Amino acid sequence: MKRKLYGIALLAAVVQVVALLVMGVGFSMPSDITTLQPSMPPMPLADVLKPIQQAPEMMLSFFSADTFLFFAAFVVYAGLYTIVAESSQLLAGLGLGIGLLSVLLDFIENGMLVVYAQQSIAAANAISPALPFLFVVANLKMIFSYSAFMIFGVGWPRDRAAGWVVSSLMILYPILGGFSITVPAMQAVGGVVLLLIAMSLIWYFAGERKRIPQHAG
Repeated sequence: MKRKLYGIALLAAVVQVVALLVMGVGFSMPSDITTLQPSMPPMPLADVLKPIQQAPEMMLSFFSADTFLFFAAFVVYAGLYTIVAESSQLLAGLGLGIGLLSVLLDFIENGMLVVYAQQSIAAANAISPALPFLFVVANLKMIFSYSAFMIFGVGWPRDRAAGWVVSSLMILYPILGGFSITVPAMQAVGGVVLLLIAMSLIWYFAGERKRIPQHAG
């Protein structure tokens, strides 16, 4: 069973890498738009409305990629839980619960922004974003995500090089997240680290899958 789970988690991590790359470099935004996800950091209403009113179709494409990202997150979190649970059921359970809560908040955030973009396409004058609720949801999503990665990073086995790499990146990610509260530009660095985490998990899950005999499942 673990061998199959690691194989599925590996594929999910591949999906996350592709989705992150598409979201990061796959869109050419108008010069006056700085983000297609106007929920973090909190910004004036005019800046929130810019991508919604000027590039709603591009926003929908962006969130299509993001949808694959958090669908894959369910499987990746299951893989993280399975690995950490071998040494600590408590840390594994906490990490899984908090991580899934961050995915739920991501669903809510994305759902709101997708509706706003669709609303813009249908009738631009009718848009009325629910602020600051959108900002609160986005910030809570990131806080729970940082917390989950910190917990998994602390509990991650470091018995070989791949383990040290994964653990270090997962601990680094929330540290950068903490700094990004006062220096929002650090979020971009955190996005790069998140991409490196997903790439390192492909390496780690592949190694774990290879270590389990095929007949053992």
